[in-house]
Amino acid sequence: ANASSIEVAQVGTYIVQVENITFGCSFFFSTEVVPVDPPTTFEIEFLTDLFSNSNDIAIIVEGNSDYLFSVDGSPFSPENQFTNLLPGEHLAQVTDIEGCTIQSKTFEIIDYPRFFTPNGDNINDQWSIVGGNNMDNAQVSIFDRFGKLIQTLTANESWDGTFNGSNLPASDYW
Repeated sequence: ANASSIEVAQVGTYIVQVENITFGCSFFFSTEVVPVDPPTTFEIEFLTDLFSNSNDIAIIVEGNSDYLFSVDGSPFSPENQFTNLLPGEHLAQVTDIEGCTIQSKTFEIIDYPRFFTPNGDNINDQWSIVGGNNMDNAQVSIFDRFGKLIQTLTANESWDGTFNGSNLPASDYW
């Protein structure tokens, strides 16, 4: 081809000649065209149980290329497992080893705070499920240690440590 660009349809090594007509010189370089296919399957697998204190996932792909993985904008890596992720929404990405294609998928980790201190200092004053915003009809029931129902929450609600408008004593709530 005698143009500044070329579209090739076959895998292989191509040699390019660049010529400077004004000075009468030229040089050659080669480039290799390799096949790259995006993954045909892209799934998120949770490696730890819900509410387990350790939020670990694996990005599972199938395809005809080698792939690199990222979560939440981390550098792409050949390692497909990610550990100790915080509760909430995350973005998983996969790219081929050449960086030609990128696929993305959001996923959500659901967890809860292990304690809360509703003492009015605006630090840990509310308790709620974290990362459950996309769960339809989710419901959490809070009981005192004797089995009395204290509060029922939906996925988007939080509890401030009160019962019928009164502060509850420090105790165990389940």
